[in-house]
Amino acid sequence: MKTPLEVMNDSRSARQQGKEWLTAGLGVGAIGVLGALAGAVCPVCVVATPALVGAGLARLGWAKHLKQRAETALTDTSEPT
Repeated sequence: MKTPLEVMNDSRSARQQGKEWLTAGLGVGAIGVLGALAGAVCPVCVVATPALVGAGLARLGWAKHLKQRAETALTDTSEPT
């Protein structure tokens, strides 16, 4: 079982990864929009953009969950039974 500090570190890592995936998704989406304005449709952009954005948002949600779990464990003063 991980300590609360290890869970907090996992939360930070997940948050960073979520931000990176979200940024990548928005970047691919921007390239897709520029391509569409030029008259070409990028099938990879159509699939990758929502996948990366969705995965990034899910990862940020997981990071928030881990942070709350770690904070609860740090402030919990009761003895485990």
